[in-house]
Amino acid sequence: MRTKSVFFNILFALICSSFWAQKLSQGDSIKLISTWNKTVEFLRTKDTTKLRIFCLDSIDCKICGFRDDTITDTNKPLTFFFKSGLDKLNSNHKLWKIINTESPKIVVSGYIDKNGDRMRIYSIAYLFWKPYELGKKHEGGEVLFDFVLRKDDFRLFSISTIP
Repeated sequence: MRTKSVFFNILFALICSSFWAQKLSQGDSIKLISTWNKTVEFLRTKDTTKLRIFCLDSIDCKICGFRDDTITDTNKPLTFFFKSGLDKLNSNHKLWKIINTESPKIVVSGYIDKNGDRMRIYSIAYLFWKPYELGKKHEGGEVLFDFVLRKDDFRLFSISTIP
């Protein structure tokens, strides 16, 4: 009986991992990098008119340090992000140095939103903290610029870190 249970758990895990661990096609990778290059330029220049085209209506920015952030609520309307978040983001000199000198990696993941819909997340990831940079046991960390596909176009919806 126990062997059967273990077998079904392994089978279930394999089925789930095959759903989430899909890779991006070469065409979509090129499109995502092109979108990222435009988005990063508009973030840098604070061109909110053009940036609006590449974002959802709200941005979840974990590194913007909004005053009223809570652990569960860092998601802000785009206009609020433009007023406060862009300045915080642009004042992070280490982040911009990394963006200007390093090549990002693309990470494809997914989650189930609060409506039960499956969402695929396409992240542009930069190594921000090298392992052991912050301490003997620190494993390092990345900054992620997360995009979703909407009507065949990538839209920025989150700026986060791991861990």
